[in-house]
Amino acid sequence: MHGVGMCDEYPCIPYPQDRDDIGYDGIIEENMMICVEGYVGSERGGSGVKIEHQYLVTANGLEQLDDYPYDENLLNQARALDQRQRRLGMSGVPETMRAVVPGGHGGPDIPEYHDDWPTPNPKPGEVLIRVGVCGLNSTGINTCAAWYSRTGTDGIAEDGGKGGFDSADEDSGSRAGTPLTFPRIQGADVAGHIAAVGTGVDPGRIGQRVLIDPWLHGHGDWHLSENTWYFGLEFDGDFAVHIRVRAGNAIPVTRDLSDARLATFPATLTTAKHPVWRTAPQPGERAVISGPSGGAVTTAIQAGAGGILPAAGSGASARGVHHHDAYRQFRRDDGLIHAHHPR
Repeated sequence: MHGVGMCDEYPCIPYPQDRDDIGYDGIIEENMMICVEGYVGSERGGSGVKIEHQYLVTANGLEQLDDYPYDENLLNQARALDQRQRRLGMSGVPETMRAVVPGGHGGPDIPEYHDDWPTPNPKPGEVLIRVGVCGLNSTGINTCAAWYSRTGTDGIAEDGGKGGFDSADEDSGSRAGTPLTFPRIQGADVAGHIAAVGTGVDPGRIGQRVLIDPWLHGHGDWHLSENTWYFGLEFDGDFAVHIRVRAGNAIPVTRDLSDARLATFPATLTTAKHPVWRTAPQPGERAVISGPSGGAVTTAIQAGAGGILPAAGSGASARGVHHHDAYRQFRRDDGLIHAHHPR
């Protein structure tokens, strides 16, 4: 609110955030002319309308002096925008969120915590997900350290994991062999619920419990790195309260598993599925898995159940597969999977 004139004349009541800088004490008195203005639109931005009225302060209250009618076309646009926001679920989504965001390559001290990061808007064909649980895996370390670059030939050991690699080529720091765009929200393992949808996505999916498929395949041969993006690497990931992703990558969950258990699946399952798919064991054939231990490899055993023979390597890996639940289950049911302790 302000007096009549070009800009913020006395008496002026500023926005709350500007009070300390330009605010002052005063009295609104009879016979003053004041302008009262407001904004009508989404809190998240986009199209909106500024409305301003002029009033005379009288002994009995305010007398509106302007009588210019509202434009019906603008009112209809505002109503349509409001209905769309409500239908897509965005009306209940906050404008900002908490997120952990690295600003470049380096060690674990690079990611920074923010409590005012802009909440993403789902684009056409996308959904917005409220994260229930996000998992941690080597992709986060590899991304920060630029291990995916073409010159990154060393393994992820303590020095490289903590400080990054001197030999890393930041111009090829992604799986696709292209530069990463920073700041970038990391994280590839997430379970949660759909909070809103973009145009072209069924609003009935709002509230649906989902698990993310982190491989964002493009057109053509998706085994070629340049055609493949990965969630949390070339595309913002899940170290945040809300994330957006293509609707097809948000897989509905019907099993009664906790978010914490579901969030262990995406990277492990996709890593395990890929070599099994490429090997493509045929009926009567067996594949060999070397060093069967750890989440991805024991999952590969399950993915290829009925046609995989793990080849035990070190004593630790042999004992791991020998005692693994998946090994015992397949051995009991099919007699197809065997492991031996090295002699």
